Amino acid sequence: MFHRMLYCGQSTTVTMNLTGQNGITQNPVDVELVLDTSGSMQGIPFTNLIAAANKFIDVLDKGSYGVQN
Repeated sequence: MFHRMLYCGQSTTVTMNLTGQNGITQNPVDVELVLDTSGSMQGIPFTNLIAAANKFIDVLDKGSYGVQN
């Protein structure tokens, strides 16, 4: 695992690869998505944040066939 110290005003790219099986209904979990809406996220960073959050939700929705528990 790679750790890098970030200081105010700096940024880094995070890539996640999620895999799973469609239709798993036996072990539901709660997922919280925490979004940074501070002043540093104005403009393009905020636009990218919203796009990534929507994609994340779409992936979860597709994996659960849109069923909410």
